[in-house]
Amino acid sequence: MNQPPGNSLSTYRPRRGGGVGSFMITGSCPGWRVEADSLLLLCSVGSILVLTWRYSRVEQKQRETVLVSASGRDQPGIVDSVSGVIFDAGANLEDSRMAILGGEFALFVLVVGGAEQLESIRGGLAAVASELDLELQIKPVASPGPSSAVICYSLQAVALDHPGIVHRITGILRDRGVNVASLDTSLNQAPITGAPIFSLEMEVQVPVDQAVNELQAELQAAAAEENIDIIFQPTS
Repeated sequence: MNQPPGNSLSTYRPRRGGGVGSFMITGSCPGWRVEADSLLLLCSVGSILVLTWRYSRVEQKQRETVLVSASGRDQPGIVDSVSGVIFDAGANLEDSRMAILGGEFALFVLVVGGAEQLESIRGGLAAVASELDLELQIKPVASPGPSSAVICYSLQAVALDHPGIVHRITGILRDRGVNVASLDTSLNQAPITGAPIFSLEMEVQVPVDQAVNELQAELQAAAAEENIDIIFQPTS
C-alpha cells in the first residue's frame, strides 16, 4: 500500500501483552490513519527500538459550494425559511447579500456542504420557493483560481439625479481593468428644495500595476463634466 507524504503523530498509549517498553502510537494526516507498533528490546549491548508502521486510507466526504439566489415580493420569514433549510441539512452558510428594491426582496447565499446535504437543500428550498412564491436558482460555484494582486479602494459619488451617472463611472473603471466588488445606490430628496439627490457607494479592486493617479484624474474629469462630487480613496 502506498504511504502518505507525511504524518502527524498524536496519541501514545501502553500496549498490553507486549515486550519490555512496548507501546502503540497513533496519528493522522489528511486522508490517512497512521498506527505504529513500537517494541523496545533490552539486551546486553544496549537497546533496540523496533517500529512497524501501518497505513490505512480514510474516506473523506467531498464538499461542494453552491450559490443560492432567490427573489420575490418582500414579506416576513424569507430569510428564516431559507437559513432554516440550510441549517437542517447540516450545511454551512459562508456568505450572503440581501436587499429590498422596489418592494421586492432578493438574496444571494453561498453554501458549502456534501452532496447529500446539498441535495436536501435543493428539495427544501424548492418547497420554500413554492410556499413563498419566490424565484429560485441554485448554481454550482467553481473554486476560484489564483487571484491577481489588487488594492481595494472605496468610491463615493453624490449628484443631482440624472441619467448615466453609474454608466459613466463604471465605464472608466472597466477601461482600466478595475473590478467592482460591491455597489450600492440610493435616491433621496434634498432638504428644503426637495431636489432628487443620487448617491453611490462602491468598493473596487484596482490592479497593482494600474496608474492610480491617472485613474483619479479621469474620474475627476468625468465628475466635472457630469457635476458629480466624487471621493476615491484606499480602504483601511
